Amino acid sequence: MIRLVLALCAAGFPRLALAADPPKHWAVAGYDIVLNPRAPDAGNFEDRLTVAKGGKSILEIVENRISLDDWRSDLGGLPLPMLGSNVTGGDTPQIVIETYSGGAHCCFALRIVDLTNPVRVRDLPFRGDYSAYFRRTSDGEAWELVGAENVFAYWHASFAGSPAPRVIYRLDGERLILQEDEMRRPAPSRGELLRDKANWDWSYATRDGFLPYPLLQRTFDLIYSGHLDAAQAFFDAGWDPTIPGRAEIKYALFSCQLRKSEHWPSIAALNGVPADPPAEDCPR
Repeated sequence: MIRLVLALCAAGFPRLALAADPPKHWAVAGYDIVLNPRAPDAGNFEDRLTVAKGGKSILEIVENRISLDDWRSDLGGLPLPMLGSNVTGGDTPQIVIETYSGGAHCCFALRIVDLTNPVRVRDLPFRGDYSAYFRRTSDGEAWELVGAENVFAYWHASFAGSPAPRVIYRLDGERLILQEDEMRRPAPSRGELLRDKANWDWSYATRDGFLPYPLLQRTFDLIYSGHLDAAQAFFDAGWDPTIPGRAEIKYALFSCQLRKSEHWPSIAALNGVPADPPAEDCPR
């Protein structure tokens, strides 16, 4: 039996003594799928998903919240693909599972389960503080996966002040192909990028290390639309010269944090640069 139990992020919230919702049942390609929602277990409210065949359980996932087929209004996403449909191109029946651990902002995860013998679970590269969703490509022939970059959450910012640039992939069998045509956009002019610089709030920079949201957000938007060089130049132009640390933080951003992203190889290709690993002197 394959058992997959996700580690919970620290919730930090009191649990309410509520009755569990009734179980949901599906029959897909000869497999029995059961979701026991929000069942109290050892003081935690957990969803428990089991996949069985011939009465034998072959996959179990336990998490604070699991979604398979609903609108996920509580998770903020769009409908998942129909159970049993294939999202990667092919005939293998699949189910798509989104999980949410609970907690202040963390953690979402997306998985594709191939209903094969043995069942195969594939993680998708959107795991962390932001959810992702599926949608049809513009020609209707394939699925796209749309999500947010997680690597900058809390990086020189509070969570609310952490930009999360969008990343879009097309699913093609084993590969996730960056949708460069959808991500690439013209770069705004330097004047437009700096139009409100005088109003940026630098008051938290020396006390908490937090940088102004417009500086971060516009830098990341440039990177994730194919303008890495312009992003570095804008970062320099947008920095308040009375605040120390520009060179060190710029190095940490472009040579360290950006390159730690799961998406860095795709983003490097979008920008026409080598997908170099984080510099050797980056913090681990």
